Amino acid sequence: FPYGKLYQWGRKYGQGYDESDEIVPEISEGPVSLDVGQSEGNKNKFYSRSKNPYHWLQRSNNLLWNSGTESSPEKTLYNPCPDGWRVPTYVEMEKLKKNHSSFTENNLGQAGYWCTGSNVYSENVPKIFLPAAGQLEREGTPGYRDRNGFYWSSKSAGSVADNLFFSKFSMSCASSMCAYGLSVRCVQDDSEVVAVENISLNMSNITLEVGAEKTLIA
Repeated sequence: FPYGKLYQWGRKYGQGYDESDEIVPEISEGPVSLDVGQSEGNKNKFYSRSKNPYHWLQRSNNLLWNSGTESSPEKTLYNPCPDGWRVPTYVEMEKLKKNHSSFTENNLGQAGYWCTGSNVYSENVPKIFLPAAGQLEREGTPGYRDRNGFYWSSKSAGSVADNLFFSKFSMSCASSMCAYGLSVRCVQDDSEVVAVENISLNMSNITLEVGAEKTLIA
């Protein structure tokens, strides 16, 4: 999936499609129970929802991706991110959109934005690229690829959840119905980062000729 997988909010497993829309998820009618929707055996299924409330889940649960708070997030077992990573909070999305490039393309030819967060955008500052991956509509059909980007946050209320949204004209924080399939961009989970207490090298002293090099191992 060149644009990554697209996730219905709160689900551990996402689905995707290729450049020709030839690979699409298996569409199954929702809503379903939590156990069904989070089952690995159903990871390729997209649960469509044609009427309000637009949620894949029978009973909404706002803590599926983050059981903590915005200021102190706690990753859940349904969080789709790998070990050491989690879905960003709404507050983190707000910070990310503060500074960015114009609507452009990356070296893969994908349209989107370079984001620099608190740093004013330039070529010489750290940045990440967010592709305009579009979305899976609540019926499971793909749309808006290379035109719009939708990136979930971990914040939800009922059948809607907050996300980072952009078009070629602007970037903002918005809300989408949980039945839609949107992108997820994981961030490092600070709670799993262990502070360095000391560093040792494989050599304590060394003498070199001028211009010579030696690799040290930490």
